Amino acid sequence: MSTDTDFWNPAPPMAEGNAEALKLLTRSLRMEEGFALYFVLCNSGNLRREAIEQVREEMERLRPGYWIMELPLSTEVDHLHHSLLATVRPPLPNAFLVYGLENGIAQGKGRESFLLLNLNATRNSFIKDYPCAFVFWIPGYLYPEMLAAAPDFCSVNSGIYNLVEAEKPDQAVLEQITSGDYTGILGLSIKEREEHLQRLTRLLEEYHALPEKERDLLAEARILSQIGTIHRGEGDFVAAERCYKEMLEILKQSLPPMHPYTATALNNLASSHTDQGRYGEAELLHKEALEIRKHSLPEWHPDIAMSLDNLGQTYVTRGFYSKAESCHLEALEIRLQTLPKEHSDIANSLNNLACVYSDQYRFSKAIPLMIGALEIYKKALPIGHPYIAASLSNTATLYMKQGRYAEAEPLFIEAVQIAEKSLVPNHPDTQLYRRNLANLHQAMQLPKGNP
Repeated sequence: MSTDTDFWNPAPPMAEGNAEALKLLTRSLRMEEGFALYFVLCNSGNLRREAIEQVREEMERLRPGYWIMELPLSTEVDHLHHSLLATVRPPLPNAFLVYGLENGIAQGKGRESFLLLNLNATRNSFIKDYPCAFVFWIPGYLYPEMLAAAPDFCSVNSGIYNLVEAEKPDQAVLEQITSGDYTGILGLSIKEREEHLQRLTRLLEEYHALPEKERDLLAEARILSQIGTIHRGEGDFVAAERCYKEMLEILKQSLPPMHPYTATALNNLASSHTDQGRYGEAELLHKEALEIRKHSLPEWHPDIAMSLDNLGQTYVTRGFYSKAESCHLEALEIRLQTLPKEHSDIANSLNNLACVYSDQYRFSKAIPLMIGALEIYKKALPIGHPYIAASLSNTATLYMKQGRYAEAEPLFIEAVQIAEKSLVPNHPDTQLYRRNLANLHQAMQLPKGNP
């Protein structure tokens, strides 16, 4: 069952190199008379706020009485010119600082944005009706989309300024050791996972030691996600649950409702409940995570497929096979549309769908899916990855149900061997594979023994 780990970057403070960009901007504003258009590319709300305050202070020094009006845009605004006509009366300010366009424009959907299309259509009206400066503060990814959707409007710009984010002293460390997902972490050796856990724990302690006003809660949540993922991979499901609960509490306090990061925390917590056999609790959390992701993400987003896959596995544990099949089929469709054909997530969907059919003894459907999943895992993952062991065990179980004991035995043996090398001693998965092999030997009426 998949766990999310790599999903956000804490916003770092102002970099020293931005001083020159802001200096050039304020010089231009000082000299402008009439309509002028500027773009400031900035990926952090905190950085934007700091920069705007610096612009205000510098313009007051350069031109006392210089009037700046801020225009934060909400998702409801789809026609900026009409909105200004309805809300702004003469005298006009010297400059409008416009920000928040990204609130109403999904990434990659700029060409479909009414706000941007209407900006393009009203370029000449802006020039005629508003003889003042407009400074658009937008994330870097949005500018190419604005160029595509509003080329005429953007063509009259007088300057583009890029604000660079500086790293906190430990930001590079944070980025390095919190990258990677559950599949990647499981691919580490036992020693590497232990070292990784120690580094994460030390980093979390450093964040906790900061003064309350300087603590970065989103960074702490990110670290907790990684720590929980390592505990889960080691089979310590209770410790994983503690981390995911703390992570969820932080995100609910720090983010607006229905935020996709909250869905990530819900997904992780639900997975830890499934690991402990608490399937009813897991189902409710997975449903909540899926609802948030469908509300906040594009229709074909891989995270939606992950939630569908995890919810489907929860249905299987409760015997709701029709619901499980529907979830896994929808997840598989999304992944086939959005991922390379030999991606391990596609193998996850094939494996999970095969397990649904195997549990119902629908072997003709299960076998090709299970074999296909195993082939992808072997191509996509490192030799000896725990997912390969799980796929071998699932395939062997399918053969065993059909009485194909000779084909099942080498797969069970290989699964045990991989698990013993890649997982901590007495990991629940290793114990499961050993039991499966023992049951097979009993069915074959062979003496029990270690492979």
